[in-house]
Amino acid sequence: MKKFLTALMILCLALPVSALALTRDEAVAIAQEAVGGEAEFVRAELDDGVYDVSFRTDTARFEVEVLDAAGAVLEIDTVFTDVPRATAFTLTEADALAAAVQIAPEAEKAVVTQERDDGACTYEIFYAVPGAIGEIVLNAETGAVASTKTFPEALVRGVLNGEDVARLVSERQEGAVIVELDLEWDDGMYQYSGEVTVNNQRYSFDMNALTGKILEWERD
Repeated sequence: MKKFLTALMILCLALPVSALALTRDEAVAIAQEAVGGEAEFVRAELDDGVYDVSFRTDTARFEVEVLDAAGAVLEIDTVFTDVPRATAFTLTEADALAAAVQIAPEAEKAVVTQERDDGACTYEIFYAVPGAIGEIVLNAETGAVASTKTFPEALVRGVLNGEDVARLVSERQEGAVIVELDLEWDDGMYQYSGEVTVNNQRYSFDMNALTGKILEWERD
């Protein structure tokens, strides 16, 4: 038993720091650096190996996902609390895309989706190009930025860009056009989830964002 415990101790000491789990305080510190020191800490919860850390300022709420095993910032969600809710789609899709490009020029080739959630009308503009991955949500009446998402670790890992995803779903189903796209960390990996249309039929899909393997394909 003594030899076993000694070997186990040596193994633990040999593990790289990145392989060791973060403490709650370490995760909060990493998240705080990501959003800035002026944001006030609200809470931190650990779920399935990911810390969800919340902050707030007078005008925004922040949710930062930090990978427990590596300290990597998976996602930063920013919701601007001073932007009123829209009740109609006054802006066209082209208007929304033009407004997004003014904020992030890399959004020029984004996937634009109309969303109506609990009566609020927004445009979700998701873009994934070399060097930039994110989402901008706009008030559908004024074009004001309601929220944003960024994915720092996805850039480090080199996830597929939007053109790659479009090509792969087209190979899976000829004529498929992406009408909705999002990126999230699930089951220990980045996954794209989205919807496509093919000859007036709608399909949903999940894809490994690194390899392009389609994990799920269903007709809605």
